[in-house]
Amino acid sequence: MLSFDKLYVKGKTDGNSVNMYFCTLQKISLNVSINPMMNSATRLLTLLVACLSLLGAFAQTTYRLGYCPDEISDQVQTAVLNVSYDCLFSAGIVIPESRMKLLKGGTIRKVRLATEEGLSMIHVMLRHELDGPSIEGTYTDVPGTTERGWKEVDLTMPYIITGDQLVIMYTGYLPAGKGLLCEGNPHPEGFYSKSNGIDWMVGSQYGYGPLCLQAEVEVNGEIVTEDLALASFHHAGAYYPIGEFAPMTFTLSNFGMSEAALPAVHYSWVVEGQADNPQVVETQGKVAAGETVTCTFDLPTTACHEGVNEVKLWIDSHNGVTVNDTLRTTLVAYQESYPRQTLIEHFSTLVCPNCPPVHGFINKELIKKKPETVWVIHHVGFGTDELTVNDSEELRLLLNVTASPRLTYDRRVVTNSLDENNPIIPGTTVYSSEADFQFCTKQPAFVKLNLETQLQTDTRQCVLTVRGERTNLCSQLFPEARLTVQFVEDSVTTLRPQLDSGEKIHNHVYRQSLTSILGDEITWEGNTFTRTFAIDLPAHWNLEHLKAVAFVNSPTDQGGQKLEILNASQAAVHQQQTGITAGTNVGMNVISRTYYNLQGLRIERPATGVYLEKVVTAQGTTAVSYTHLR
Repeated sequence: MLSFDKLYVKGKTDGNSVNMYFCTLQKISLNVSINPMMNSATRLLTLLVACLSLLGAFAQTTYRLGYCPDEISDQVQTAVLNVSYDCLFSAGIVIPESRMKLLKGGTIRKVRLATEEGLSMIHVMLRHELDGPSIEGTYTDVPGTTERGWKEVDLTMPYIITGDQLVIMYTGYLPAGKGLLCEGNPHPEGFYSKSNGIDWMVGSQYGYGPLCLQAEVEVNGEIVTEDLALASFHHAGAYYPIGEFAPMTFTLSNFGMSEAALPAVHYSWVVEGQADNPQVVETQGKVAAGETVTCTFDLPTTACHEGVNEVKLWIDSHNGVTVNDTLRTTLVAYQESYPRQTLIEHFSTLVCPNCPPVHGFINKELIKKKPETVWVIHHVGFGTDELTVNDSEELRLLLNVTASPRLTYDRRVVTNSLDENNPIIPGTTVYSSEADFQFCTKQPAFVKLNLETQLQTDTRQCVLTVRGERTNLCSQLFPEARLTVQFVEDSVTTLRPQLDSGEKIHNHVYRQSLTSILGDEITWEGNTFTRTFAIDLPAHWNLEHLKAVAFVNSPTDQGGQKLEILNASQAAVHQQQTGITAGTNVGMNVISRTYYNLQGLRIERPATGVYLEKVVTAQGTTAVSYTHLR
């Protein structure tokens, strides 16, 4: 038995030197029978023939296929799919055909993945499509529960690379609060995941780096030493005003085996299918083999038309393959927009001790900093809250609200949302969601609403007129937008106090919808509409503290979970209220209010006239004000 890591053989035949050297990534062992009676020249030739016979088998390069670093570091991210519930998940990376062609004929025997501890039911597989069948022989179980770190999984059968697109994937059971490990620069093909069967999430769109997932490829002989490719091209915003700049980001990858200088990158708007007025983004530096670099530039939107615009990005590269040298993306440009009022939908209940602090957070950290906000509280007491109404329960089910407190900001999926498909912000991340709220308030609005109310106090009949106006862009993007109209009441007294705080006076209480809870279809006349509602207001609603709320939302094919709010508005129902003072505003921590006439005798709350109001807060303070209603 001869065993060595490197082999150097030198012999002489007819006066000529024979030299052979090769190095592999694994130890080489040769079984060579050498008769001790052989002379030295015969021994050498025997050994040389044996080595040459194995050269084809062992002259291999092992290549790690993926987008993440080879080892996890302190900067590794954890992408939590669900903070509240255990879930079944699938996660994978996609290697495009253009890259796999370079490795055609290679062999994959092993997959590497890094995980947190506590995952179970892990299966590893290769596919050609995310939702396609597993490639025969590549579906492999990983027994037990994972520990944190890298693990290597041997496939049941080797996969010989065909050059087709390849998906490297693993599935399993993820405990609540646990996540998928990812690291490196975000890559559009480097992170796909879904939980409980919901549609695939593209992790790079949420700032996640590539999944810690790789396949080991064995390649006989050399592969292409240099192939530069555009790996991604995107922008962070949804809409851009014409005449300003759109910050663009693209990544350049080196799919080859040698370091390469970054090429010049070209971009242009696409007009009638043709590149218009190409421009150059100068790049500097080099990109190592297997690495990706991220570049940015500001794209002027002066040449945009209002609506969806296409942008082309390309490099002039003739190395490797060229089909990965061009990318396109779209962005929406607009000429005009309206001021936005963000809608906070708040799910609360009297029996929740965690709800009062959230009331205070919204009031102090959000509303006071952005008064142009509409706040609606749905009491979802799960059968125990006296303020719960059927509409709130219907909306709770549509939005998958399973506990309180919960919030949404314009029903947008934001950083602190429950998951990538649900806009609900759970109580665990409410207090870190101010940046999400500010982001929502800054989004352009392409529709506006005006509410007019006429109230007959003697009959308690209210006529509510909603007038809407939209831009041309709104008619293009949201032709099926829907209108929702609701009533909300402040200073509602409950029989049962709020758990923990003792509050019995509640504001922003949802009362009723005049439309479907998910909105009614809008009948537009050009770019305007008018809708009138008439209602006899229930006797237990306080007219002085009643508000009408209206908003327009865009329906999607995903039910209630992505009914993004386009704009909102509100107006007082009782427009004639005047007073010596407007009453005492002491925020949310009100335990009780009592009323007295000018002689100091306690009375029921009057509808008109001058009276005294006494307010008791949770802090034990009192306030008295004169209020005049007429």
